[in-house]
Amino acid sequence: INLGRTQMEIEENTDENECDILFTDVEGDDWMYGIVRAYSACIGRGRKLGAVVVCVGDVISKIAAVRKLLKCFKLNIPLLRGESISSYASIVNNNGAKANRFPVSEILDNVDVREDDYQHYENLPRILKGYRLHITVISPPLELYNLYTKYPVLIEQTVHIDMMGGFQNDEEKNPRMTFNWSMNPEIAANFLQMIYDNRVDALIYSSHKTKPAIGGGSINSANAPRVMEILDSLSTYIPFQMFNVIRRSWNEKCYSEIPFVRDLIDKVGWTQFCPADIIVYFGQFYSSDIIVATEAVTFEIHIEHPEMYYQGNQLLPSPIVTVHQESTSTIKMITQFSNSEKFFELFLRELTELKVYLDATTTKA
Repeated sequence: INLGRTQMEIEENTDENECDILFTDVEGDDWMYGIVRAYSACIGRGRKLGAVVVCVGDVISKIAAVRKLLKCFKLNIPLLRGESISSYASIVNNNGAKANRFPVSEILDNVDVREDDYQHYENLPRILKGYRLHITVISPPLELYNLYTKYPVLIEQTVHIDMMGGFQNDEEKNPRMTFNWSMNPEIAANFLQMIYDNRVDALIYSSHKTKPAIGGGSINSANAPRVMEILDSLSTYIPFQMFNVIRRSWNEKCYSEIPFVRDLIDKVGWTQFCPADIIVYFGQFYSSDIIVATEAVTFEIHIEHPEMYYQGNQLLPSPIVTVHQESTSTIKMITQFSNSEKFFELFLRELTELKVYLDATTTKA
């Protein structure tokens, strides 16, 4: 199955002194990203996966879940403990999945978390000393901002950052900060300024562009029946059993608190899920198939209005984001993706290839 660049082409452009770092908060879409990224690491596609930093909420239980996932692919990758949700000094979006209780008992089957299963994320500079870093941030940028502040050498080591964040237009067409950035607008603003000032190469996957490219923000039996069918056929395997639990937990929490998610689930069913972070994977490995256009920009985050994005069933405004075109900026934002049909095609092919692999291994429960 050829999804774009061939394995040979990827290997020819892979430096053994370079590695990937993943920052994740292990929500449903993060988990699906984790499955396909673990698979790619297992078969040797792309760069070495050097470490995973787990952030937000019950990070110890989440680390145990990620460890269980990696073992399914026979991977031994350093796992580092990020900040818990209580460590975010100025959270304004403590809602939905971000505040969700991680479904520990169903995911971990009473597996104990040992201290030797993880390290604090400030050990990252020691673990990856001398490496050139390609960083994926599908969580709030707090941990990476703290690392850059305390260990500036990491900035020098960074080759590139892929970052899920950005904004979505509200009913008044104002570009309101969403998800990862709205967890802490001040940190997001400081981080963006830091990478701009230090000329760090970065690519931003903003919600206002990713959402149309991923079926309006939901994969379900109505818009992607073949994807849902193969996901159902994969449900006997441990990584997807865990995904199903996380997906259901996320849906239950959001159904009770977010009106438009409740309306969506009532319409398309409980198996729907948001695939936002998965598009980052395809952007990284098959960019020519999924990314059509980018633009050099800077971001201005108006943190003078840090109201909560959700409060119970009421939707409230989060900070407005202003995007400025700046040709000399090293920060680029994706301004056009392929259509959602291309995304579904890539996702279906990746899952098909993954199923062939899992059918030939012992990861079946």
